[in-house]
Amino acid sequence: MIDKMLLLRYILECILAIPAGILAFLPLYKSIRDRSIFNITSMLICSLITTLLAAGICAKYRLQTSLALLPFYPLFFILYNIVIAKSFIKKLFCFINSVLFISFCKMYSGYIMAPVELFNPDPVRTVATSLVCICCAIAVTAIFYFTVSNELEIMLDDGHLNRIWLWMIVIPIALSAIVFFATPNNYEVIMGGRIQSISLISMLLIPIGTLVIYHLIYVLSTTLVQYSHLQQENTLLKLEEKRYEQICSFMEQTRAVRHDFRQHLLAISRLAQKSENQQLIEYISPLLTQSTGTSKRFCANTTVDAVAAHYDSLAEAQDTIIDWNLNLPKEIPIHDSDLCSILGNFVENALHAVKDLPVEQRTITVGASCLSDETIGVSVENPYQGTIKFRKNGLPRTTRIGHGIGLESVSMIAQKYHGSLSLTADGGIFSAGVLLNVDNQNDESEYFEEENSLLPND
Repeated sequence: MIDKMLLLRYILECILAIPAGILAFLPLYKSIRDRSIFNITSMLICSLITTLLAAGICAKYRLQTSLALLPFYPLFFILYNIVIAKSFIKKLFCFINSVLFISFCKMYSGYIMAPVELFNPDPVRTVATSLVCICCAIAVTAIFYFTVSNELEIMLDDGHLNRIWLWMIVIPIALSAIVFFATPNNYEVIMGGRIQSISLISMLLIPIGTLVIYHLIYVLSTTLVQYSHLQQENTLLKLEEKRYEQICSFMEQTRAVRHDFRQHLLAISRLAQKSENQQLIEYISPLLTQSTGTSKRFCANTTVDAVAAHYDSLAEAQDTIIDWNLNLPKEIPIHDSDLCSILGNFVENALHAVKDLPVEQRTITVGASCLSDETIGVSVENPYQGTIKFRKNGLPRTTRIGHGIGLESVSMIAQKYHGSLSLTADGGIFSAGVLLNVDNQNDESEYFEEENSLLPND
Protein backbone atom coordinates (compact mmCIF):
# COMPACT_ATOMS: atom_id res chain seq x y z
CA MET A 1 0.00 0.00 0.00
CA ILE A 2 1.42 3.37 -1.06
CA ASP A 3 1.45 6.07 1.59
CA LYS A 4 -0.81 8.89 0.35
CA MET A 5 1.33 11.66 1.80
CA LEU A 6 4.44 10.13 0.27
CA LEU A 7 2.64 9.87 -3.08
CA LEU A 8 1.60 13.53 -2.83
CA ARG A 9 5.22 14.55 -2.22
CA TYR A 10 6.34 12.58 -5.26
CA ILE A 11 3.57 14.10 -7.41
CA LEU A 12 4.59 17.62 -6.37
CA GLU A 13 8.20 16.84 -7.23
CA CYS A 14 7.38 15.20 -10.58
CA ILE A 15 4.93 17.93 -11.58
CA LEU A 16 7.94 20.08 -12.51
CA ALA A 17 7.82 18.27 -15.86
CA ILE A 18 4.83 20.46 -16.83
CA PRO A 19 6.58 23.87 -16.57
CA ALA A 20 9.59 22.24 -18.23
CA GLY A 21 7.36 21.23 -21.14
CA ILE A 22 5.91 24.75 -21.34
CA LEU A 23 9.41 26.27 -21.55
CA ALA A 24 10.34 23.73 -24.24
CA PHE A 25 7.28 24.44 -26.39
CA LEU A 26 7.11 28.24 -26.01
CA PRO A 27 9.85 29.17 -28.54
CA LEU A 28 8.61 26.57 -31.06
CA TYR A 29 4.85 26.91 -30.56
CA LYS A 30 4.28 28.11 -34.15
CA SER A 31 6.21 25.07 -35.41
CA ILE A 32 3.86 22.52 -33.81
CA ARG A 33 2.54 20.39 -36.65
CA ASP A 34 -1.01 20.34 -35.29
CA ARG A 35 -2.02 23.25 -33.06
CA SER A 36 -5.66 22.23 -32.74
CA ILE A 37 -7.29 22.44 -29.32
CA PHE A 38 -7.72 18.65 -29.31
CA ASN A 39 -4.01 18.06 -29.95
CA ILE A 40 -2.83 20.58 -27.34
CA THR A 41 -5.27 19.18 -24.78
CA SER A 42 -4.14 15.64 -25.57
CA MET A 43 -0.49 16.58 -24.97
CA LEU A 44 -1.38 18.17 -21.60
CA ILE A 45 -3.36 15.09 -20.53
CA CYS A 46 -0.50 12.80 -21.57
CA SER A 47 1.90 14.94 -19.55
CA LEU A 48 -0.28 14.67 -16.46
CA ILE A 49 -0.67 10.91 -16.86
CA THR A 50 3.09 10.47 -17.30
CA THR A 51 3.72 12.62 -14.23
CA LEU A 52 1.32 10.58 -12.10
CA LEU A 53 2.77 7.32 -13.43
CA ALA A 54 6.33 8.38 -12.61
CA ALA A 55 5.24 9.56 -9.15
CA GLY A 56 3.49 6.25 -8.49
CA ILE A 57 6.55 4.22 -9.49
CA CYS A 58 8.80 6.38 -7.30
CA ALA A 59 6.44 6.15 -4.32
CA LYS A 60 6.13 2.37 -4.61
CA TYR A 61 9.85 1.71 -4.78
CA ARG A 62 10.96 4.84 -2.83
CA LEU A 63 13.18 6.08 -5.65
CA GLN A 64 14.73 9.46 -6.22
CA THR A 65 12.75 11.29 -8.92
CA SER A 66 15.91 12.46 -10.67
CA LEU A 67 16.88 8.83 -11.26
CA ALA A 68 13.36 7.53 -11.99
CA LEU A 69 12.67 10.23 -14.62
CA LEU A 70 15.92 9.56 -16.48
CA PRO A 71 14.41 6.87 -18.76
CA PHE A 72 11.49 9.22 -19.51
CA TYR A 73 13.70 12.01 -20.92
CA PRO A 74 14.51 10.19 -24.20
CA LEU A 75 10.80 9.32 -24.57
CA PHE A 76 9.82 12.95 -23.96
CA PHE A 77 12.30 14.14 -26.56
CA ILE A 78 11.16 11.58 -29.14
CA LEU A 79 7.56 12.81 -28.79
CA TYR A 80 8.78 16.42 -28.80
CA ASN A 81 10.76 15.72 -31.97
CA ILE A 82 7.67 14.25 -33.68
CA VAL A 83 5.23 17.09 -32.96
CA ILE A 84 7.65 19.95 -33.80
CA ALA A 85 8.52 20.81 -37.41
CA LYS A 86 12.02 22.24 -36.95
CA SER A 87 15.59 21.10 -37.43
CA PHE A 88 16.90 18.55 -34.91
CA ILE A 89 19.57 20.82 -33.44
CA LYS A 90 17.05 23.62 -32.74
CA LYS A 91 14.66 21.23 -31.01
CA LEU A 92 17.50 19.78 -28.97
CA PHE A 93 18.56 23.29 -27.92
CA CYS A 94 15.07 24.20 -26.68
CA PHE A 95 14.67 20.87 -24.90
CA ILE A 96 18.00 21.16 -23.04
CA ASN A 97 17.24 24.81 -22.34
CA SER A 98 14.02 23.84 -20.50
CA VAL A 99 15.91 21.13 -18.58
CA LEU A 100 18.42 23.78 -17.51
CA PHE A 101 15.79 26.16 -16.12
CA ILE A 102 13.86 23.48 -14.22
CA SER A 103 17.07 21.92 -12.87
CA PHE A 104 18.05 25.35 -11.59
CA CYS A 105 14.69 25.68 -9.81
CA LYS A 106 15.18 22.31 -8.13
CA MET A 107 18.72 23.17 -7.11
CA TYR A 108 17.88 26.67 -5.84
CA SER A 109 14.85 25.52 -3.82
CA GLY A 110 17.15 22.93 -2.20
CA TYR A 111 19.47 25.70 -1.00
CA ILE A 112 16.53 27.77 0.24
CA MET A 113 14.92 24.89 2.14
CA ALA A 114 18.14 23.26 3.36
CA PRO A 115 17.21 23.68 7.07
CA VAL A 116 13.96 21.75 6.44
CA GLU A 117 15.50 19.04 4.23
CA LEU A 118 18.33 18.49 6.71
CA PHE A 119 16.01 16.34 8.86
CA ASN A 120 14.15 14.65 5.98
CA PRO A 121 14.91 10.87 5.98
CA ASP A 122 12.94 10.12 2.78
CA PRO A 123 14.38 10.14 -0.78
CA VAL A 124 11.73 12.66 -1.80
CA ARG A 125 11.53 16.29 -0.76
CA THR A 126 9.04 17.64 1.72
CA VAL A 127 5.79 19.27 0.60
CA ALA A 128 7.09 22.70 1.58
CA THR A 129 10.29 22.32 -0.48
CA SER A 130 8.34 21.06 -3.50
CA LEU A 131 5.94 24.00 -3.28
CA VAL A 132 8.89 26.41 -3.11
CA CYS A 133 10.38 24.67 -6.15
CA ILE A 134 7.10 25.02 -8.09
CA CYS A 135 6.90 28.72 -7.17
CA CYS A 136 10.50 29.12 -8.33
CA ALA A 137 9.60 27.41 -11.63
CA ILE A 138 6.62 29.73 -12.12
CA ALA A 139 8.83 32.75 -11.40
CA VAL A 140 11.53 31.59 -13.84
CA THR A 141 8.90 30.93 -16.53
CA ALA A 142 7.44 34.41 -16.02
CA ILE A 143 10.86 36.12 -16.05
CA PHE A 144 12.06 34.23 -19.12
CA TYR A 145 8.70 34.31 -20.93
CA PHE A 146 9.56 37.25 -23.19
CA THR A 147 13.07 35.96 -23.95
CA VAL A 148 11.90 32.40 -24.67
CA SER A 149 8.63 33.12 -26.49
CA ASN A 150 9.77 36.20 -28.42
CA GLU A 151 13.50 36.71 -28.80
CA LEU A 152 14.39 33.01 -28.94
CA GLU A 153 11.48 32.34 -31.30
CA ILE A 154 12.69 35.03 -33.73
CA MET A 155 16.23 33.66 -33.62
CA LEU A 156 15.01 30.11 -34.28
CA ASP A 157 12.93 31.27 -37.26
CA ASP A 158 15.76 33.28 -38.79
CA GLY A 159 17.44 31.15 -41.43
CA HIS A 160 20.53 33.39 -41.39
CA LEU A 161 21.35 32.00 -37.93
CA ASN A 162 21.08 28.31 -38.83
CA ARG A 163 24.81 27.77 -38.49
CA ILE A 164 25.14 29.18 -34.95
CA TRP A 165 22.97 26.61 -33.17
CA LEU A 166 25.75 24.02 -33.02
CA TRP A 167 27.62 26.57 -30.89
CA MET A 168 24.58 27.94 -29.07
CA ILE A 169 23.65 24.51 -27.70
CA VAL A 170 26.92 24.50 -25.73
CA ILE A 171 25.49 27.20 -23.43
CA PRO A 172 22.57 25.22 -21.89
CA ILE A 173 24.62 22.00 -21.84
CA ALA A 174 27.49 23.64 -19.92
CA LEU A 175 25.16 25.44 -17.51
CA SER A 176 23.11 22.27 -16.95
CA ALA A 177 26.30 20.43 -16.02
CA ILE A 178 27.11 23.18 -13.50
CA VAL A 179 23.60 22.96 -12.02
CA PHE A 180 23.70 19.17 -11.70
CA PHE A 181 27.12 19.42 -10.05
CA ALA A 182 25.89 22.09 -7.61
CA THR A 183 22.60 20.35 -6.71
CA PRO A 184 22.89 19.40 -3.02
CA ASN A 185 22.89 15.76 -1.95
CA ASN A 186 24.13 16.37 1.56
CA TYR A 187 22.31 19.26 3.19
CA GLU A 188 24.70 19.26 6.13
CA VAL A 189 27.38 20.67 3.81
CA ILE A 190 25.09 23.52 2.78
CA MET A 191 24.37 24.47 6.39
CA GLY A 192 28.07 24.72 7.24
CA GLY A 193 29.30 28.27 7.76
CA ARG A 194 27.97 30.80 5.24
CA ILE A 195 27.69 28.35 2.33
CA GLN A 196 23.90 28.63 2.14
CA SER A 197 23.77 32.44 2.06
CA ILE A 198 26.69 32.69 -0.40
CA SER A 199 25.18 30.03 -2.66
CA LEU A 200 21.75 31.72 -2.71
CA ILE A 201 23.40 34.85 -4.12
CA SER A 202 26.02 33.31 -6.40
CA MET A 203 23.67 30.73 -7.96
CA LEU A 204 21.44 33.55 -9.22
CA LEU A 205 24.20 34.29 -11.72
CA ILE A 206 23.14 31.21 -13.71
CA PRO A 207 19.67 32.44 -14.80
CA ILE A 208 20.78 36.07 -14.95
CA GLY A 209 23.82 35.19 -17.04
CA THR A 210 21.71 33.00 -19.33
CA LEU A 211 19.19 35.81 -19.80
CA VAL A 212 21.92 38.34 -20.61
CA ILE A 213 23.73 35.99 -23.03
CA TYR A 214 20.56 35.17 -24.95
CA HIS A 215 19.53 38.81 -25.12
CA LEU A 216 22.96 39.94 -26.35
CA ILE A 217 23.01 37.23 -29.02
CA TYR A 218 19.50 38.24 -30.05
CA VAL A 219 20.40 41.93 -30.34
CA LEU A 220 23.59 41.12 -32.25
CA SER A 221 21.87 38.73 -34.64
CA THR A 222 18.92 41.01 -35.38
CA THR A 223 21.28 43.94 -35.90
CA LEU A 224 23.33 41.91 -38.37
CA VAL A 225 20.16 40.82 -40.18
CA GLN A 226 18.98 44.42 -40.38
CA TYR A 227 22.39 45.47 -41.71
CA SER A 228 22.17 42.72 -44.32
CA HIS A 229 18.73 43.97 -45.38
CA LEU A 230 20.02 47.54 -45.62
CA GLN A 231 22.94 46.41 -47.78
CA GLN A 232 20.55 44.56 -50.06
CA GLU A 233 18.26 47.59 -50.34
CA ASN A 234 21.23 49.87 -51.08
CA THR A 235 22.33 47.53 -53.86
CA LEU A 236 18.83 47.60 -55.35
CA LEU A 237 18.72 51.40 -55.10
CA LYS A 238 22.03 51.63 -56.97
CA LEU A 239 20.68 49.36 -59.70
CA GLU A 240 17.53 51.48 -59.96
CA GLU A 241 19.66 54.63 -60.17
CA LYS A 242 21.77 53.08 -62.91
CA ARG A 243 18.61 51.98 -64.73
CA TYR A 244 17.18 55.49 -64.47
CA GLU A 245 20.36 56.96 -65.97
CA GLN A 246 20.17 54.46 -68.85
CA ILE A 247 16.56 55.41 -69.57
CA CYS A 248 17.38 59.13 -69.40
CA SER A 249 20.32 58.64 -71.77
CA PHE A 250 18.12 56.74 -74.21
CA MET A 251 15.46 59.46 -74.05
CA GLU A 252 18.08 62.11 -74.86
CA GLN A 253 19.27 60.07 -77.83
CA THR A 254 15.75 59.57 -79.17
CA ARG A 255 14.98 63.28 -78.68
CA ALA A 256 18.00 64.23 -80.77
CA VAL A 257 17.05 61.69 -83.45
CA ARG A 258 13.49 63.01 -83.60
CA HIS A 259 14.77 66.57 -83.88
CA ASP A 260 16.93 65.74 -86.90
CA PHE A 261 14.54 63.21 -88.39
CA ARG A 262 12.95 65.61 -90.92
CA GLN A 263 16.34 66.79 -92.17
CA HIS A 264 17.54 63.23 -92.59
CA LEU A 265 14.42 62.30 -94.54
CA LEU A 266 14.91 65.26 -96.89
CA ALA A 267 18.55 64.34 -97.50
CA ILE A 268 17.70 60.68 -98.12
CA SER A 269 14.88 61.69 -100.46
CA ARG A 270 17.21 63.86 -102.57
CA LEU A 271 19.88 61.17 -102.82
CA ALA A 272 17.23 58.61 -103.80
CA GLN A 273 15.82 60.91 -106.50
CA LYS A 274 19.29 61.34 -107.99
CA SER A 275 19.89 57.56 -107.79
CA GLU A 276 23.15 58.16 -105.94
CA ASN A 277 23.02 54.77 -104.22
CA GLN A 278 26.60 54.72 -102.93
CA GLN A 279 26.26 58.11 -101.28
CA LEU A 280 22.86 57.03 -99.93
CA ILE A 281 24.42 53.98 -98.27
CA GLU A 282 27.24 56.07 -96.83
CA TYR A 283 24.71 58.55 -95.46
CA ILE A 284 22.45 55.90 -93.87
CA SER A 285 25.23 53.81 -92.26
CA PRO A 286 26.10 56.22 -89.41
CA LEU A 287 22.38 56.78 -88.77
CA LEU A 288 21.89 53.06 -88.31
CA THR A 289 24.79 52.95 -85.85
CA GLN A 290 23.30 55.79 -83.83
CA SER A 291 19.87 54.12 -83.70
CA THR A 292 21.09 50.74 -82.42
CA GLY A 293 20.84 51.85 -78.80
CA THR A 294 17.57 50.58 -77.35
CA SER A 295 16.06 50.58 -73.88
CA LYS A 296 14.36 47.32 -73.06
CA ARG A 297 11.46 47.29 -70.67
CA PHE A 298 11.40 44.04 -68.69
CA CYS A 299 8.41 44.55 -66.37
CA ALA A 300 6.27 47.24 -64.74
CA ASN A 301 7.91 46.91 -61.32
CA THR A 302 10.83 49.35 -61.32
CA THR A 303 13.01 47.42 -58.84
CA VAL A 304 12.67 44.09 -60.64
CA ASP A 305 13.15 45.89 -63.96
CA ALA A 306 16.43 47.38 -62.71
CA VAL A 307 17.70 43.97 -61.55
CA ALA A 308 16.72 42.38 -64.86
CA ALA A 309 18.48 45.16 -66.80
CA HIS A 310 21.63 44.62 -64.72
CA TYR A 311 21.80 40.88 -65.37
CA ASP A 312 20.81 41.37 -69.01
CA SER A 313 23.87 43.59 -69.48
CA LEU A 314 26.05 40.95 -67.75
CA ALA A 315 24.61 38.30 -70.05
CA GLU A 316 25.30 40.42 -73.11
CA ALA A 317 28.91 40.87 -71.99
CA GLN A 318 29.43 37.10 -71.90
CA ASP A 319 27.54 36.46 -75.18
CA THR A 320 24.54 34.93 -73.43
CA ILE A 321 20.91 35.43 -74.42
CA ILE A 322 18.28 35.72 -71.70
CA ASP A 323 14.65 35.22 -72.69
CA TRP A 324 12.83 37.38 -70.17
CA ASN A 325 9.15 36.81 -69.41
CA LEU A 326 8.40 38.94 -66.37
CA ASN A 327 4.64 39.46 -66.12
CA LEU A 328 4.62 41.41 -62.87
CA PRO A 329 2.52 44.47 -61.94
CA LYS A 330 3.99 47.75 -60.75
CA GLU A 331 3.15 46.91 -57.13
CA ILE A 332 3.75 43.36 -55.92
CA PRO A 333 2.34 42.07 -52.60
CA ILE A 334 5.72 40.89 -51.23
CA HIS A 335 8.94 42.70 -50.42
CA ASP A 336 10.67 43.83 -53.63
CA SER A 337 14.02 42.88 -52.12
CA ASP A 338 12.89 39.28 -51.56
CA LEU A 339 11.73 38.81 -55.14
CA CYS A 340 14.87 40.49 -56.49
CA SER A 341 17.05 38.28 -54.28
CA ILE A 342 15.41 35.16 -55.71
CA LEU A 343 15.64 36.43 -59.29
CA GLY A 344 19.23 37.61 -58.89
CA ASN A 345 20.46 34.36 -57.32
CA PHE A 346 18.76 32.24 -59.97
CA VAL A 347 20.07 34.26 -62.92
CA GLU A 348 23.56 34.63 -61.44
CA ASN A 349 23.83 30.85 -61.01
CA ALA A 350 22.51 30.35 -64.54
CA LEU A 351 25.07 32.77 -66.01
CA HIS A 352 27.84 30.94 -64.16
CA ALA A 353 26.56 27.58 -65.44
CA VAL A 354 26.50 28.56 -69.14
CA LYS A 355 29.64 30.67 -69.38
CA ASP A 356 31.84 27.72 -70.43
CA LEU A 357 29.33 26.33 -72.94
CA PRO A 358 29.53 27.02 -76.69
CA VAL A 359 28.08 30.42 -77.59
CA GLU A 360 25.11 28.94 -79.44
CA GLN A 361 24.06 27.06 -76.26
CA ARG A 362 24.19 30.06 -73.92
CA THR A 363 20.47 30.67 -73.59
CA ILE A 364 18.63 31.24 -70.34
CA THR A 365 14.86 31.37 -69.88
CA VAL A 366 13.53 33.50 -67.02
CA GLY A 367 9.89 33.77 -65.98
CA ALA A 368 8.03 35.44 -63.14
CA SER A 369 4.34 36.11 -62.76
CA CYS A 370 1.42 36.27 -60.35
CA LEU A 371 -0.11 32.83 -60.80
CA SER A 372 -3.10 33.85 -58.69
CA ASP A 373 -4.06 36.51 -56.19
CA GLU A 374 -2.19 34.55 -53.52
CA THR A 375 0.76 33.02 -55.38
CA ILE A 376 3.82 34.39 -57.17
CA GLY A 377 6.01 32.06 -59.21
CA VAL A 378 9.60 32.51 -60.40
CA SER A 379 11.38 30.05 -62.70
CA VAL A 380 14.74 29.90 -64.49
CA GLU A 381 16.01 27.26 -66.91
CA ASN A 382 19.51 26.96 -68.31
CA PRO A 383 21.71 24.31 -69.93
CA TYR A 384 24.70 23.00 -68.00
CA GLN A 385 27.59 20.62 -68.43
CA GLY A 386 28.85 17.98 -66.03
CA THR A 387 26.94 16.26 -63.23
CA ILE A 388 24.85 17.90 -60.52
CA LYS A 389 24.29 16.02 -57.26
CA PHE A 390 21.76 17.10 -54.67
CA ARG A 391 21.92 17.01 -50.88
CA LYS A 392 19.16 15.69 -48.63
CA ASN A 393 17.71 19.20 -48.30
CA GLY A 394 17.23 19.38 -52.09
CA LEU A 395 20.04 21.89 -52.72
CA PRO A 396 22.91 21.11 -55.11
CA ARG A 397 26.03 19.65 -53.56
CA THR A 398 29.14 21.77 -54.11
CA THR A 399 32.74 21.74 -52.87
CA ARG A 400 33.56 25.30 -53.90
CA ILE A 401 33.82 27.71 -50.97
CA GLY A 402 31.04 30.29 -50.98
CA HIS A 403 29.19 28.60 -53.83
CA GLY A 404 25.59 27.50 -53.21
CA ILE A 405 24.92 30.14 -50.53
CA GLY A 406 22.57 31.96 -52.93
CA LEU A 407 20.22 28.98 -53.20
CA GLU A 408 20.24 28.62 -49.41
CA SER A 409 19.10 32.24 -49.26
CA VAL A 410 16.33 31.50 -51.77
CA SER A 411 15.26 28.50 -49.68
CA MET A 412 15.01 30.72 -46.58
CA ILE A 413 12.86 33.27 -48.46
CA ALA A 414 10.59 30.45 -49.67
CA GLN A 415 10.19 29.26 -46.07
CA LYS A 416 9.47 32.82 -44.97
CA TYR A 417 6.46 32.97 -47.32
CA HIS A 418 5.46 29.36 -46.58
CA GLY A 419 6.26 28.54 -50.20
CA SER A 420 8.40 25.94 -51.92
CA LEU A 421 11.68 25.70 -53.81
CA SER A 422 12.08 23.18 -56.64
CA LEU A 423 15.46 22.35 -58.20
CA THR A 424 15.89 19.71 -60.91
CA ALA A 425 18.65 18.71 -63.33
CA ASP A 426 17.56 16.49 -66.20
CA GLY A 427 18.69 16.08 -69.79
CA GLY A 428 21.33 18.78 -69.53
CA ILE A 429 18.78 21.40 -68.37
CA PHE A 430 18.82 22.81 -64.85
CA SER A 431 15.45 24.14 -63.67
CA ALA A 432 14.89 26.29 -60.61
CA GLY A 433 11.45 27.37 -59.46
CA VAL A 434 9.93 29.08 -56.45
CA LEU A 435 6.32 29.50 -55.36
CA LEU A 436 5.57 32.21 -52.79
CA ASN A 437 2.27 32.46 -50.92
CA VAL A 438 1.59 36.16 -50.65
CA ASP A 439 -1.40 35.69 -48.33
CA ASN A 440 1.13 35.25 -45.49
CA GLN A 441 2.68 38.64 -46.17
CA ASN A 442 0.69 40.41 -43.46
CA ASP A 443 2.06 38.05 -40.85
CA GLU A 444 5.59 38.55 -42.20
CA SER A 445 5.20 42.34 -42.16
CA GLU A 446 4.12 42.26 -38.53
CA TYR A 447 7.09 40.01 -37.80
CA PHE A 448 9.62 42.44 -39.31
CA GLU A 449 7.96 45.48 -37.73
CA GLU A 450 8.12 43.78 -34.33
CA GLU A 451 11.71 42.68 -34.96
CA ASN A 452 12.83 46.19 -35.92
CA SER A 453 10.98 47.75 -32.99
CA LEU A 454 13.06 45.61 -30.61
CA LEU A 455 16.37 46.77 -32.02
CA PRO A 456 18.28 49.35 -29.98
CA ASN A 457 18.12 52.93 -31.22
CA ASP A 458 21.30 54.72 -32.23
